[in-house]
Amino acid sequence: MLVRQSISEWNGPVASAVPGTGPRQGAAGHRPRVLIIEDERPNRRLLVEILRDDYDLYLAPDGLRGLRRALAEPAPDLILLDIRMPYMDGYHVLEHLRGEEATSDIPVIVLTAFGSTEDELRGLKLGAVDFISKPFSPDILLARLANHLDIARQRRQLAWSAAVDPLTGLANRRHFDEALERAWRRCLRSREPLSVAIVDVDHFKLYNDHYGHAAGDDALRAIAACLDGAMRRPYDLAARYGGEEFVLVMPSTDAAAAARIAEAARARVEAAGLAHARSASGVVTLSVGGATIVPESEGGMRSVVEAADQALYQAKRAGRNRIGWAAA
Repeated sequence: MLVRQSISEWNGPVASAVPGTGPRQGAAGHRPRVLIIEDERPNRRLLVEILRDDYDLYLAPDGLRGLRRALAEPAPDLILLDIRMPYMDGYHVLEHLRGEEATSDIPVIVLTAFGSTEDELRGLKLGAVDFISKPFSPDILLARLANHLDIARQRRQLAWSAAVDPLTGLANRRHFDEALERAWRRCLRSREPLSVAIVDVDHFKLYNDHYGHAAGDDALRAIAACLDGAMRRPYDLAARYGGEEFVLVMPSTDAAAAARIAEAARARVEAAGLAHARSASGVVTLSVGGATIVPESEGGMRSVVEAADQALYQAKRAGRNRIGWAAA
């Protein structure tokens, strides 16, 4: 068997990848990705032999490189983690994985040749989902991987349904609140600006009165698609704020760049040409108010939303179908 080994497995920043061959599909249509953190080469090769037909595999020969790979893109769907390793043992790897937001929910199965009750209890307390002693049965290993991946997929589906607005498919208000808090903390740590924009559909009550609520729902879905399309980076967020209001969250984005994104979103909706007989422009348009702030403390997160709301009010007073921006 030819196993592709990149130089990064031995002295680079991340793990090497082993391409798979089988048809199994994962959470978002991809084959499930399994990261193997194991310092013994024969054990890595054995795991590759067992798993490569069903999974895309990434190999790391120590805990530090395993952590780097776990935090890289694409993220693994599951991690197989050896406990006894040089430099950083599996317990410390587990602590770091659970302490990082990006990896805290990735299921980790611990593999060890020293499977004492104390070892198992410590691993489970640190957040491992399972504990397998070496030597192990390939069939048992495959069955446990499949079970934990199914559990993780169901958990993601539940989390997704709780975070998505059912009408538009955008993030809902709850998801926005959580995303804003994460973005605030991130920008507080990095001393970077955080930009937020509140988006209001101009004369939407008149639209519903004229065309009916079913057509209004269709219009909101079309607007949501335009807003989502204007978001350029994975960590930017378009959400439904409530009714005909939406909100855009743009971490690490200064006022000038955020205003350009907001203007692009407004222009997309206007260019869509959704007929609006009760509007002066004849089509559906948006008013947008935005604000940018560099967070300075844990508190005060709502200040950027309040400033964006005031900028929206000014944009409406100035004639609608435009953006306004404020420094919070």
